[in-house]
Amino acid sequence: MAKGPSFGKSILVRAAGALLIVGFVPLLITAARLININKDGMKDQVLRAHNVAATTSAERIDAFVDSWRSRCNAVSMNEIVAANPKSPEALEILQSLLGGDANLVAVEILDPAGERVVGIRNRDVGKAIDDWFGRAILGELDLVGKGGGRWLIVSSRLPDSLATVQMIVNAKSIDDVLTTTVLGPQSELGLIDRQGHLLAPRGRSLEAFPPDLVAFARTASLGGAGRFGTRESGEVLGAYHPLGKPDWTVLSRQPVDVAEEIEGTMRRDATTALALAVGLTAVLTALAYAQFVRPIRQLVLAQRKLAGGSARGGDGGSEIQQLQSTFEMIERRIRDQEELGQIFVGRYQVLGLLGRGGMGVVFRGFDSKLERNVALKVVRASDSVSEAEREEMVEALKREAVIVAKFNHQNVVSVYDVEGQGGTAYIAMELVEGLSLERYLARRKRVPWAEALVIGLATTKAIAAAHDSGIVHHDIKPGNVLLGKDGSIKVTDFGISRPISSGTQRSDVIFGSPSYLSPEACRGKRMGPEGDIFALGVTLYEILIGINPFRRQTVQATIRATIDDEVPELSGKIDGIDPLFSAIIASMLRKDPEARAHSAAEIAERLADIVRRTGARWEFPAALVAKSTLAGDAKSSPPKSAV
Repeated sequence: MAKGPSFGKSILVRAAGALLIVGFVPLLITAARLININKDGMKDQVLRAHNVAATTSAERIDAFVDSWRSRCNAVSMNEIVAANPKSPEALEILQSLLGGDANLVAVEILDPAGERVVGIRNRDVGKAIDDWFGRAILGELDLVGKGGGRWLIVSSRLPDSLATVQMIVNAKSIDDVLTTTVLGPQSELGLIDRQGHLLAPRGRSLEAFPPDLVAFARTASLGGAGRFGTRESGEVLGAYHPLGKPDWTVLSRQPVDVAEEIEGTMRRDATTALALAVGLTAVLTALAYAQFVRPIRQLVLAQRKLAGGSARGGDGGSEIQQLQSTFEMIERRIRDQEELGQIFVGRYQVLGLLGRGGMGVVFRGFDSKLERNVALKVVRASDSVSEAEREEMVEALKREAVIVAKFNHQNVVSVYDVEGQGGTAYIAMELVEGLSLERYLARRKRVPWAEALVIGLATTKAIAAAHDSGIVHHDIKPGNVLLGKDGSIKVTDFGISRPISSGTQRSDVIFGSPSYLSPEACRGKRMGPEGDIFALGVTLYEILIGINPFRRQTVQATIRATIDDEVPELSGKIDGIDPLFSAIIASMLRKDPEARAHSAAEIAERLADIVRRTGARWEFPAALVAKSTLAGDAKSSPPKSAV
């Protein structure tokens, strides 16, 4: 089975690309960062981790100590305890404290000489605290290790007395805070006082911390991190952070060579992961070809045979584009043979679908009597449409034919015939080979000002012809301006046009496309010829800039912008634009219809003068030969709105 040069390649490339983007690229970025990590960068990361650990540990210990200091102060301020510590009421208060928290193992009241006046302790830990139970400490706080435990001693003086309330608290949670392993191997945390004594955790020696780190920690009022020690004694990465109230400081340390070892391990792991990702991508790509690409290629070839096309797949493009083209070919044949089937509407033969517009469906047709190609615009109402709406749609299509037939102009799509029967009506009109201005803009992004000038002149002439015949188009926009391959420029779709003298427009209905409506139409006022001029100004501005100046996310926001927002001058946005052309567009976009240019014929004369003076011209680009034939836009346009 033969195959075209692009078969199997594009999907394979896309599948591999998708795998790379989804899985491989993020891993590649991460791995590249890890591989490029240098030793100094890794050490800085470790220092930041130690700083965070020291700060967090200090805050947790501070909170633990402060909570017991507050409880001790509360007992000393209790009036019952202060009045008579030996009273049954005072003893009951002390006993309730001991039973309220398992960490509190003893509470006592000492006289000024340090002798115990009252003392209550937990029997389970009595022997462990015998050495200092009944002995006053020198300050408000002390942290000691005794009897296999860590104990916090908190004291507070009774008011108007030299007696002291003293609590002994199980401080195992402080050891727990300082024995965390989140910093990695060989890391240590410690708690020291201002005298340089290691208070916690149990079983740890101050010799593990370099002297310069201890010296910094003893005198520091703020936390810090850095490298301490020497190469001979052992360089470490460390941090310190003082507590809030006690004169204690948390230390942390980790040997420098451990950080370097971690950095090397990360490099190796990253390289291994990268290699595995490459291999996995290759395997998945091969599976994608076998399970996905090859069946699609075979499906394309089979469908092209079914559709009557070449089985070689030589139309060019990727297999995805060929598959889409094949589906369209099959769809056209089914539509032509089954839905349309060689339908004759009187003298007209329907050959195929061109597109859908605001007022109906447009088909390519053939006039068997005059033997010429035509466009057939059809309104075919569905069963869900009411009879009144059906009649209105049919009447609108007939009205379009009658209106256009009143004037014959080279820049207006000609109407040849109109018929209506039941819920269906059609008009036969001139077939234009080319693109709508809307699709032309979509391909070009912007239209050069000289080309826009010629397009604007032709469109203005069409509008002037309609106005001279007493007709307002009501829906001038890029989708309703057709550009023929022969260089012709024509306006189409007069389906919602109205006589200038008509006063039948409802105040609560706006006819037209929201982003091209004039401010007065947006306010619900009757739209006259000035409205078509404003819409043309918007159209010219849009094709020159590439963006509609009033289009917003919602219809309401678009209407507000049309009423309130001023449009920037084109002279500052388009290089080399003729100043008079820019001024004409600005006059067409004035909010006040009285201040706006009133006559399309006068505008056409002024534009024609600029064309003659500048030699501007427009030709249909050979590179943009349309794939379909138009009598409206073969691409579905935004529907006209009744807002």
